[in-house]
Amino acid sequence: MQRSDQWRALNEALASAKKTAQDGADGLTLEALDAELQSTDVSGIPVTLSDIGRQRDEVLTQQNALSADLANANTELSKIAGQR
Repeated sequence: MQRSDQWRALNEALASAKKTAQDGADGLTLEALDAELQSTDVSGIPVTLSDIGRQRDEVLTQQNALSADLANANTELSKIAGQR
């Protein structure tokens, strides 16, 4: 009885894992996902994530500078509009 309960639990876990993989697979089969995984250089993922983080920080810095420029331009525009 205990073995059959374990078998059922493992079968349910396997089915759940397959469903999770398929739901997030963009329509790819498990075989296609496995092939993609095997062809991926997972050792490069930390470097890629670091690059993405650096790029995000650069974009945020640029966004902050542009926001300040916009605020200054709006202030100057308000001054001009007030002189009429």
